[in-house]
Amino acid sequence: MNPAVSDLMWRIVWITAAGLAALLAAFIVGRLIRRNLSASSQQPAFTIQDLREMRDAGQISEREYQAMRAAIIGQAAPSSEPPPPIEQPVDDNDRQQPPETDQEA
Repeated sequence: MNPAVSDLMWRIVWITAAGLAALLAAFIVGRLIRRNLSASSQQPAFTIQDLREMRDAGQISEREYQAMRAAIIGQAAPSSEPPPPIEQPVDDNDRQQPPETDQEA
């Protein structure tokens, strides 16, 4: 076999092998990136314990705590039932007093 033809064949083999290695590396990197993106999107920004601590420190209200807690629980276990309604804390000063009547006893 002619040495020039033999040299050309080896170059083609090496270029093909390098191209296949590059494709395999790109495939592996793509899978790792997709796996990391999907794992990070499923994790909530806060845990329920974080929310409790923020509520207890006064950083968020009870209403915000309940709404965020429901969102975290909803992500963990999707359900067909709607979340329970959020109860507003009642301040004694906000309650309406019954009207006073001027009835003589």
